[in-house]
Amino acid sequence: MSILAKINQRESLKKVEEIKPILYTQILAVLSDEPQTAREIARKIGRYTRQDVQPRLTELMKLGIVKEAGKKKDKKTDRNVTAYVLDGVKIDPPGNEIQVKAIKL
Repeated sequence: MSILAKINQRESLKKVEEIKPILYTQILAVLSDEPQTAREIARKIGRYTRQDVQPRLTELMKLGIVKEAGKKKDKKTDRNVTAYVLDGVKIDPPGNEIQVKAIKL
């Protein structure tokens, strides 16, 4: 890999690390409603492609915060894809507050 490619890679990684907390928050907000695919989440949070959120979903799954909820038909590709929901969510009825496991960012 060339020196310029390594510099570009580091710059890209730095930007991803800066926006991770924002993406985590946006993804969790969308998933609090109902199971969603990566493409549906991306569209709802203003991202262009599912590739913008899929890596974050994988990270949230590894942390035990998100889990697979089954399959949904992707309207764009006409294929079955994975849908995701929150895992470990506790809803407190009096204030309708949602508590999610702590995320170390």
